[in-house]
Amino acid sequence: MSKFTEDAKLLLEYIGGKDNIKAVTHCVTRMRFVLIDEKKADVKKIESLKSAKGTFT
Repeated sequence: MSKFTEDAKLLLEYIGGKDNIKAVTHCVTRMRFVLIDEKKADVKKIESLKSAKGTFT
């Protein structure tokens, strides 16, 4: 199992679930989500994840 499996599950919950994702892309160092409803995302919880280095909208 990947060392990021738990963080990935929590991130999905914190962004409002899979039904709140309009699009997602990634590069080597970042994941970019386009959310349907940004208000569903809990930024404080996202930023509390050890693997998350920050957020922006």
